[in-house]
Amino acid sequence: MTNLTITAKYLPILARFAAKKDIRYFLNGFLAEPHPWGGATLVATDGHSMCIIYDKEAVCEEIQIRPIPKRMVALAKKHDSIPVVYVGNDVSTAGEQLNGAGESIDGTYPDWRKVVPFLPVKCDGLAVDTPQLDKFSGMGGIRIFASGDGGSSYIVRSEECPEFLAVVMGYRYDVPPSDAIQLWAIAAGIPSATNSE
Repeated sequence: MTNLTITAKYLPILARFAAKKDIRYFLNGFLAEPHPWGGATLVATDGHSMCIIYDKEAVCEEIQIRPIPKRMVALAKKHDSIPVVYVGNDVSTAGEQLNGAGESIDGTYPDWRKVVPFLPVKCDGLAVDTPQLDKFSGMGGIRIFASGDGGSSYIVRSEECPEFLAVVMGYRYDVPPSDAIQLWAIAAGIPSATNSE
């Protein structure tokens, strides 16, 4: 088992996207894999949304799945410039070490590249499962890039964290684009394509 060092500020972000007590135990942690430019690609998903982070400062020699201990997340929030280091089965940051809490998770992580939508594609609206947006709280302004028909997956970027990319699974909301403005709103005088003639 090889060691792993990641930038602390990314651990709380990964924790937001990782599964919680999922029977697919490997989703309760995050994937780290060496990046071709150096550093590592860090991935976390709960099956509904996924974040992908390029950590150029990371030290990662091989693909591995690691847990996200709550205590390390709390420390990383306070000391975001200090690295989080996984050595063997232990994990440490800010002078605190948790023995046995950093053990690699055995399993095969899903191929995250297969769910990143191809962009750009014209989109006639975007349907969002609002609890998925809660994960972006505190990340400043976000921009959503939709693909397909608005019910497909979409990409979310944060201006404050350019090395961050999220993919959120689509949500079906069967309202045609022509009905985006409800009739009650049109009656109240809100312009729409149907009453703009």
